[in-house]
Amino acid sequence: MKQTPLKKKLVVFSDSYLKSSQTFIYTQIKALEPLFDITFIAQKYINPGKFPFKKTVEIKPIFRQNPFKLHPFKLHSSYAVKIEQVFRKINPEVIHVHFGTNAVRIAPIVRKLGIPMLITFRGSDTSKRLRNARYRSLLKRELGHFDFVCVSKALVKNLEEIGIELKEDHVLYNGVDVEKFPFVRREAIKTKLELNKKIRFIQISRFVEKKGHRYTLDAFKKLLSSVDKPHLFKLQLIGSGPLEKEMKHYVKSSSMEENVDFMGTKDHKQIVELLRNADVLLQHSITSRSGDAEGLPNVIMEAMSMGLPVISTYHSGIPELISDGINGFLVNERDVEAYYNKMILLITMKENLGVEGRKTIEERFNLEIQIEKLAERINRLSVG
Repeated sequence: MKQTPLKKKLVVFSDSYLKSSQTFIYTQIKALEPLFDITFIAQKYINPGKFPFKKTVEIKPIFRQNPFKLHPFKLHSSYAVKIEQVFRKINPEVIHVHFGTNAVRIAPIVRKLGIPMLITFRGSDTSKRLRNARYRSLLKRELGHFDFVCVSKALVKNLEEIGIELKEDHVLYNGVDVEKFPFVRREAIKTKLELNKKIRFIQISRFVEKKGHRYTLDAFKKLLSSVDKPHLFKLQLIGSGPLEKEMKHYVKSSSMEENVDFMGTKDHKQIVELLRNADVLLQHSITSRSGDAEGLPNVIMEAMSMGLPVISTYHSGIPELISDGINGFLVNERDVEAYYNKMILLITMKENLGVEGRKTIEERFNLEIQIEKLAERINRLSVG
């Protein structure tokens, strides 16, 4: 009887399993699960109901204070010993670590054990964090020992600019499961307005500075003041975060309460339904004052997969996904006037940019394609 070959052991490491906004990591490990024997190791185990996974290991610090706050890029020696013991027990062929900040913390352990490691950089770890001299120094030292990928070309460029040597193609997009985000053929907004139907703009993101909610609201306010039937226009804001209260106050002070709905956080099924019923996705991403930037927002890819027109910005990896006027619209960061003009253009045009958006996802940002590339990279490391 022919035996099924054993799957290679893969450890996935991050500081937490998993934050509510990290659906993209869960999607990735579930897609890799049929190919590898995966154990997810984290300092903090949260949201098990939202992200069920069989093999997870929580390695709690042995002291009350968060070790990452005490030494943001270095593990306390006793904590490092605990992590090393778990790595030795599992004895993986490869470790896949999410975020460069986590990578520099465990790199000394991994080098000591001689385990190949793949690092995925995702956003703030290749933007805001690069302002820290200690972190830059550690990256330059450690990336010569390990393989790494970034979720956009823009992030690769950021690493190159601080002196990281690029040995090969280091771009690996997250990708979208096109079956879970199916294409929806939509009625033209212009036609809907002529029939006095509601037009739904939507933004799905945490209320933090880099998501640009204030610029979205400024442009939407301008739109409401310039159209004949403002009561037909709705803006749905999905998510939570530190700036939510401030945005609610702005909406109230701008007399937009009848047109703007704050809907809180939603699960995957609810997000799909919201995207299905929306007319336009808005995502005015900016570089924050602290230097924080996007990698490439998954929600934009998900919206495009479902044929939803997108208006976004020339920010980080977004122009790698959207070509202005072809499969979506882009404006410069913080340019409210241009953002408003794209809204006007979109509600008056007959063409359906969503068709081209779906085509882009299928051809270049399909999860199946990206997982195949990731699996090949992991397998290559395991025999290297």
